[in-house]
Amino acid sequence: MPVCVGSSLDGKKLKDISLPQSCLLVGIKRGTHELIPKGNTKILAGDYLVVLADEDKATEIREILLNMTQK
Repeated sequence: MPVCVGSSLDGKKLKDISLPQSCLLVGIKRGTHELIPKGNTKILAGDYLVVLADEDKATEIREILLNMTQK
């Protein structure tokens, strides 16, 4: 899930974000690096979020995350 410039997640720390239930952010791809996110990890425009979700709620969670990562 790419994070767009000006999205509600751009520049926020993970601990300050309310992710949907049944959803876990397991990685952030930033350029050629892959980060394991912690509470103080700041999400930046251009990051790609790697998320795990319950299979039966994946479509719903994807829509919520799209709204959060787009402008």
